[in-house]
Amino acid sequence: MSIRSKLTDHLGQLLTATALTTASFHLLFARRHAAAERARYAARITILESIILRLQAGDQIQDAELNKLIMLSRKVQGENNDEDDLGDSQVRGGSISWKEVILGRSS
Repeated sequence: MSIRSKLTDHLGQLLTATALTTASFHLLFARRHAAAERARYAARITILESIILRLQAGDQIQDAELNKLIMLSRKVQGENNDEDDLGDSQVRGGSISWKEVILGRSS
């Protein structure tokens, strides 16, 4: 039995394994990216909530400190500004669709 015939016998399995591995890695990276995005938004919300609580408690916040906190709560420059970069899949609870796994995330 030659190498070519052995290769053609297992070509389907090789392609399937490669496709599954690629999809798995893509899904892993997409989930990590979504988790990082959720963490960034949670940090922004926390900063803004702390400002609200301080103002409701009657604390006086200096303009410089308020501006600093507001700047911290804004997006980092260089990030995509499309609707705070939250796609439908992240809004629905963090699940990633198979379309995004196979075709990638549309920007």
